[in-house]
Formats: sequence, structure tokens, C-alpha cells
Amino acid sequence: MALQYNFFIRYSKVLLISLILISFSGFAQQDTLKKLVQANGPAKLTGLEQWFNKNLLTYKPLQKIKLLNELEQIALKKNDKITLASIIFYRGLYVKAMDGHQYKRGIIQMKEAIAIAEKNKQPLQAAYFEHTLGYYYFTHTKNSVEALQNMLHAHYVFDRVGYRNTYNPSGMLDRLGYVYYHLSNFNEAIKYFKLSLENPMENSRRHIGILNSIGLSYRELAEPDSARNYFNQSRHQAILARDTAWIGINSGEIGRHYLNEKSYDRAKPFMQQYYSCGLAVKNTELIVEALTGLGDISLNSGKVDLALQQLKQAEALLEQEFKSGDMPVQDYLRKQYLFNVLARAWEAHGNTARSLDYLKEANKIKDSIERRAKLSKNISIQQMFEAEHTNNRLQLLEEEKQAAVMKQKLYISIGVLLAIIIMLLYSRQIRERKIRNQKESLLNLEKEKAESELESSRAQLVEYVHNLRQKAELLENIQSEMDLMQEQYKVSVGDKEDVFHKLSLATILTEDDWTRFKMLFEKVHNGFFLKLKTNYPGLTPAETRLCSLVKLGLNSHEMGAMMGISAMSIKKNRQRLRKKINLSKEQKLEDLFMDF
Repeated sequence: MALQYNFFIRYSKVLLISLILISFSGFAQQDTLKKLVQANGPAKLTGLEQWFNKNLLTYKPLQKIKLLNELEQIALKKNDKITLASIIFYRGLYVKAMDGHQYKRGIIQMKEAIAIAEKNKQPLQAAYFEHTLGYYYFTHTKNSVEALQNMLHAHYVFDRVGYRNTYNPSGMLDRLGYVYYHLSNFNEAIKYFKLSLENPMENSRRHIGILNSIGLSYRELAEPDSARNYFNQSRHQAILARDTAWIGINSGEIGRHYLNEKSYDRAKPFMQQYYSCGLAVKNTELIVEALTGLGDISLNSGKVDLALQQLKQAEALLEQEFKSGDMPVQDYLRKQYLFNVLARAWEAHGNTARSLDYLKEANKIKDSIERRAKLSKNISIQQMFEAEHTNNRLQLLEEEKQAAVMKQKLYISIGVLLAIIIMLLYSRQIRERKIRNQKESLLNLEKEKAESELESSRAQLVEYVHNLRQKAELLENIQSEMDLMQEQYKVSVGDKEDVFHKLSLATILTEDDWTRFKMLFEKVHNGFFLKLKTNYPGLTPAETRLCSLVKLGLNSHEMGAMMGISAMSIKKNRQRLRKKINLSKEQKLEDLFMDF
């Protein structure tokens, strides 16, 4: 009873811990799904591809359906069209095609997802889908035309975006190389395998496998040195990664290379390692090929019994592995090689009958393989030609589309540029018009100001001259009255002249008065003094003043009053001035200075 109780307690604890772990796992999964929906930009597509190709792929069919439904509910709430397109595609791939074995319905659904991605203007997502669909075509339906068409179309998109900006670039290029290898286009296969090596690797096994595939491609192109070089590189990477299976495979390839060269001593250690690795990973195919190679080496070393022992062991393993007779082409090649070596071994042993039996079987296998290879090669070439022809046409259409888009963008750019130029010109015209208007306004203001100042100066000059005339007239009247008073009151001549002199001082212009007069005169008759000096440089300051008074139209008495001399002196000065400037008798000073 106590034992049962203890067992129950332990079982309850284990069950409780399991339930807690399952709960935490469920919460973590929900959190992952929410993050997939919430992500944006290129990181979103990378996250989705990684989750669908790494995480979801590991679950059982029912769990896949459950997770896809949960992700769909989250995506629908957020109206996440990108995630919804991925769900449609991978439902078609996993649920319908792979798990449900409804490949036709699955392909229809995958194509629907591609159309949705293109409609959503997500060319990179559509390319991911096309690549995956193409690889599914090749591995599950053997439809090489559809496979290559989809994968090449995706390749053009990845190449345009830049493979390093995509998810798992090395893997996608490796798969494209793999398709070309199986279509016997080894040069193209090598090209894509090498491109794959230039991109980050998911793991060391992919790196090892790609190096091995390049070696196989070079071997098919009959370039043994290049083939051995890549097999050695692949083997070296396998040793570093401690990958027993790949160490064995590459050792076998190098051993086969030396066997073809009849270098049996060099081949032996590689074939021995091939055999050891085959035993370690329990792979019958590797063991059979290694034993056949070792039997070939023993036979050529003269060890016939050891060779027959190794070859019989290989034959037994091969028959046990493929009892039904359903054998892959690669194993038929192994069987042909085995029977050829057995034929030589029995002949060396002295049993000609058994040797002929094995030789006949080997030749039958050879004929069958050649027929199949010829047919397969013809089909492969035809399929590859059709696929590349279709893709060339698609690429041409894509280039034409891109050219049309570029042309449209160019026209739009030219239109925008012309609009900008027109706007700039219009803006410039408005600015220039505004500046011109401002200048005109300033000029008008300056003109008005100048005219106003000119009018003011003219008025001041007129007033100034008028006052002088009044003074001169007053002085003349006073002089006349003094002459009368002199007669009536007997005023002495000295007193009269003294009074007259004092009065005349009120009308004579001082230097300050002349300066003020000259300033007003220059404002009204701009450039007069400069022109006078230019034409008649020999004039004295008094003569210059006389010229300005003539310009104003003053008479001799007025001029004399302003200059402090008599009218008679003014007349004499005018005569001297006429002579100095060479004025003819017919010309008047007033007329001459009118043009100044």
C-alpha cells in the first residue's frame, strides 16, 4: 500500500511538472505568433519564412493545423495581409500537399497565395513562395519545367533585391544548383553552388554538401583535378565538423578518383575510411560501395581470396537491402561496379563460368542504365530547354515591364521637373516684378522727393531773390528821398553817403549768404557751376557770381545791390565778361546762360 502511495505521489509530481511545462510552452508559442504578426518591413518576411520552414515543419500534422489556425486568428484581428498570404501558402504545402497527399489541391492553394502576394505588392514574399513551390515540383512531382520556371523567376527577384537581403540565401542557391545538377546542366549547377558558398550558411553540413556537389559536377564534366580539389575541401570541413557520414562520403569519392587512375595504394586508405564511416553510421549503401572498392584494390594487389570475401559480403548486403528489387539508379550503378569486379575476381580465381555470369549481369545493368540515362537526359534537356525558354520569355516581359515603369517614371520625373522649372520661373517673375515694383516705388518716391525738394528750393530761391529785389528797390527809393532831403534840409554829402553806405550793407551778400545762395541755386539749376567752369575755366569767383545773377534775370541795379557795387560797375563787369568768353555783339549773356 505504501509503495502504491509513493508511486502515486511521484506520478502526480511528474504530471504536474508536465502540465506546467506544457502551459509555459503554450504561452511561449502564443507570444511567438503575436510577434510574427506585429513585425514590420523585411524583418517580418524573414521571421515568417524562418518560422514556417524551421519551426512549423517539425510539428506533427494535427499540431501544424492547430498552430496555423491560431496564427490566422491573430492575423485576422490585425488585418495582416502578409501573414495571411503565408498561411494560405504553407497550408497548401504542408497540410494539403505533403501531409494530406493532395498535391494538386496543395499546388492550387500555393499558386493562390503567390497571386495574393503579388496583389499585395509583395514581390519578395511572392518570390519566396515561387522558390518553395518550384522545389516541391522537382522533389515531389518530378515536373522539372514547372520547377525551373518558378525557381528561376524567384531567382531574378532575389538577385534584384540582393541575396544577402533574403532569408536563407545559401539554401535557395543550393537548391537551384541541385535542380540544374539533376537536369545534367553541370556548368549552371556549379555556378549556383559557388554563389551559395558566397552567402552565410545555416550550418556546417550545408557547406560540406555544397563542396561535395561541386566536386560531383566537375567529375561529370570530366575535370578530375577540380573534382578532387573540392572533394578534399569537403572532407576537410567534414573532419573539422566531426561529421562521420560526410567524412566517409568524401573519402569514398576521393578513393574512387584514385581507383579510376589505377592508383590503388593511394585509394586504399580512403576506401578503408569510407568503410569505417559506413559501419559507424550504419549505412548499407556506403558499406557496399566501400567493400567493392576494397575488393577491387585487393584483387589488383593479387589478394584474390580476400577480394572475393569482401565482394561476397558486399553482394549479400545489397541483396538484403533491396529484396523487393525496387532499387534506386545510384544503387544499380553500385551493383554494376560490384558485378564487374566479381567477374574479374572469379576469373582470377579460375572460375570462368561464374565470371561470365557476373559479366553478363553487369552488362545487362549497364545497358539498362544507359537506356534510362539516355531517356532521362533527353527528357531533362527538353524540360530544361522549355523551362529556360519560358523563363527567358518571362524575364523579357519583366524587363519590358520594368522598362515601361522606368519610362513612366521618367515621364513623371520630366513632368515634375518641368512643373518645378515653371514654378521657379513664375516665382522668379513674381519676385522680379515685386522687386521692379519696389524699385519703381522707390524711384517714384525719390523722384517725388527730388521734385518736392526742387520746388522747395526754387520757391526759396525765388523768395530769396524777391527779398533782395525788394531791398534793392527800397534802397533805391531811400536814395531818391535822400536826394530830395539833401536839397530841402541841406544834408551834407558825407552824411548822405554814410547813411547810404550803412543801408547798402543790408543788401550786399556776405560769404555765408553767397554759400546759401549757391546751394539753393545749384538745387534749382543743377550742374550750372560745373558746366560754367568746364566751358570757361578762367572765370573769377566774382565773374561766376555775376553769371549766376544773369541766369536769374536780375537787372544791373539788383546785381549791384547784391554784389555791393554800382549799376555802372555791373555794366562794366558784364562788358569784360563778354569779352573774356568771346561773346559776339549779337549774342546776349542771358541767352547764353539759358542753355546752362
